[in-house]
Amino acid sequence: MLFWLAKELLSKGVPREKIIYINFEDPRLLPFEARNFEVLLDSYRELYPGLYPELDTAKAYFFLDEIQVVKNWEIAVRRIYDSGKFFVFITGSSSRLLSSEMATQLRGRALTFELFPFSFKEVLNARGIKIDELTFYSGMRFSILKAFEEYLSYGGFPEVVLTEEKELKLRILKSYVKTMFLKDLVERYEIRNQVVMRELVKYLATNVSSLFSVSAFFRWIKQAYPVTKRTLINYLNYLEDSRLFSC
Repeated sequence: MLFWLAKELLSKGVPREKIIYINFEDPRLLPFEARNFEVLLDSYRELYPGLYPELDTAKAYFFLDEIQVVKNWEIAVRRIYDSGKFFVFITGSSSRLLSSEMATQLRGRALTFELFPFSFKEVLNARGIKIDELTFYSGMRFSILKAFEEYLSYGGFPEVVLTEEKELKLRILKSYVKTMFLKDLVERYEIRNQVVMRELVKYLATNVSSLFSVSAFFRWIKQAYPVTKRTLINYLNYLEDSRLFSC
């Protein structure tokens, strides 16, 4: 999304040096702390000493990807925005970014957008399938049925939707699961009992249409693994905060 915005700005004539992109999951930046934002600004001033004074009338663009990695980033981002020299765009995979608490901390300076995988209508648009009154009476209906079957099987992640090979679709989905499990859960929340978390994720993913009982799952899982009910509740909160499940 941020790369698309950057391309749009470039196509409209915004100079490349006025577009700053930072991915906070880049290992070279770890561990990044809120106070390090000043280092970024100093580096920008050193790179473009003649450009910086002009930003009072023609702002630059800061793209901050996976901002949730940085603790207490809100104050630093607010300071950058309040300087009047930058438009700031941030992305993250934590529900806290959409919370009322976050809106309060940014004091009305933020507009939030929540991005979801493709809906089925968007899947059809991405594949160039147009629907009108006559579609379901033509041969096109078979393409729609096939697309729907794949949508039910593989979901609506754009990269998966636009991939033709079924084996490659599965490989992409598995890589997503691995990335989300390791980065969004294990590393971020320092989860020690990974086996229990895997079993919880597996159970939730295979019972999406059923009501979930923490007590019932606890009675089942404790027979195989040492775990407390409080730990399970914490794990559920982590899953919800990471936008993997809505509990």
